[in-house]
Amino acid sequence: MSLSMLHRVRDELRSFAGYSSARMEASGGTVLLNANESPWPATYEAAAGLNRYPQPQPLLLRQRLADH
Repeated sequence: MSLSMLHRVRDELRSFAGYSSARMEASGGTVLLNANESPWPATYEAAAGLNRYPQPQPLLLRQRLADH
């Protein structure tokens, strides 16, 4: 946020920490049960890979938004 926008934020909100997902706080492992991810793969092909949440900060999406 630019300095010109900070003066529009209420004082009590300026010190809020940003959102932190379970994946960001993970210290290892590949299954994040605290993020409601299933430790088992899908049993049918159409749902392959749906037992995990996507990356919270997908690099390609961020790059394309920045380019835009």
